[in-house]
Amino acid sequence: MNDLSADEWTRAQQELDQQLKKMGLYCKEIDGDGNCLFRSLSDQFYGNTKQHSKIRKEVCDYLERNRDHFQYFVEDDKTFDYHLSQMRKVGTYGGNMELVAFAQLHEVDIKVYQPGTIYVIEGKENDNTKDDRSTNEIRTRRTLHIM
Repeated sequence: MNDLSADEWTRAQQELDQQLKKMGLYCKEIDGDGNCLFRSLSDQFYGNTKQHSKIRKEVCDYLERNRDHFQYFVEDDKTFDYHLSQMRKVGTYGGNMELVAFAQLHEVDIKVYQPGTIYVIEGKENDNTKDDRSTNEIRTRRTLHIM
């Protein structure tokens, strides 16, 4: 989105607002202070933004416990340890890896809305193990909505 002009960004935001309205959703203003991802998760999971520090710690702890899975997804040629040390700091912007960690940790799905696009992060990995449930049973998980 950073490559858009101010007018293009405004039009894209209006399209997103219309897209959300059709689904009975709306865009809630969240402070863009580097804690915004964690504030958004707190708002969706707890109903308020006040738990963002708790969520940041949980996510970082989960990433650390699952290093073997997540270490290959660090961006910007940084080490996993460096990424994690920065992510533990209040005000560090989170990204897709942190969304995946939260979804897996809390076994929720997260729908991420962008103008013209919705993508879903599933909260439980498909482990291909059989359980006692019928294959026809619909499994539902709580879904969080993030813009």
